[in-house]
Amino acid sequence: MNISLFEDLIKELSLKYEMQDIDILTIFVESAEEIFNTNIQIIKKNDVVHLSKIENNKKINLNKNTLKKVSTIFEDKLINSNKKIQIENAKKMLKNKAIIFFEILKKEENFFICSFNNLIAFLPFGNIPIVDFDNFSIGSKHYGIVHSYSFNKNEIVLNCKHNLVEIKKVKSVILNINVTKVNRFYGQRIKIYTDTIPNKTLINNLKMLYAKEKVIFVKVKNV
Repeated sequence: MNISLFEDLIKELSLKYEMQDIDILTIFVESAEEIFNTNIQIIKKNDVVHLSKIENNKKINLNKNTLKKVSTIFEDKLINSNKKIQIENAKKMLKNKAIIFFEILKKEENFFICSFNNLIAFLPFGNIPIVDFDNFSIGSKHYGIVHSYSFNKNEIVLNCKHNLVEIKKVKSVILNINVTKVNRFYGQRIKIYTDTIPNKTLINNLKMLYAKEKVIFVKVKNV
C-alpha cells in the first residue's frame, strides 16, 4: 500500500475515534498479530508500507485480502479503546465538578446528542428545566456540571445539573454567603436562596451578571 494513502487512513481513524496516530497504529499491529499469530512490525520503504513477521522477516502485503482479515478485529479494538477513552473523560468531568461547555449537535426523541469538551454524549431531556427547554436547539451552546454518567447502547449518557452552574456563578460574586439553590427563568427573573441577604453592592454586582433578569433573594433558615 502507498505510504501516503496508509497515513491518510490512519489520520482519518484518529479523528473518528479521537485517538493519537500512534495509538491507532499500535492497535492495528495488535490486530494483525492476532490474525497471523506472530509478532508483527510495520515497514515503510520506497513509498510503500507493508507488514513484516519479526521472527523471519516474511513480508505481508497490505492488500485487500490482508485488510479484510484484519479489519474486523481492528475495528472492534478501536471501538473498545474509544469507549474506554470516553468513560475516562466522563469520569474526569464527574470528579472535577467543573463547569463544562457543551453544544447541541442533534435532537432525538428523548435526548440531545451533544459535544462536551470533545466528548460526544447523550443529554436526556429530563436534565433540562422546562422553563429553559426552548433555549436548547441544534447549534445552541450551554454550560453544565456533570453529576453522573452511564453507558447505554455503546453511548455515553451524561447527566448535568445546570442549576449548579448558576450557584457557582452567584457564589463567585457573593463569596461569604451560603447559597442553597438558584432558579433562573431566562429573560424574566432569577431567584437566589441564601441564609443571608447580601448588601446592595453585591446585589448590584449580581444585577450586572444577570442584566436581563430581575434578581430576587429568598432567605431560608438552617442552610
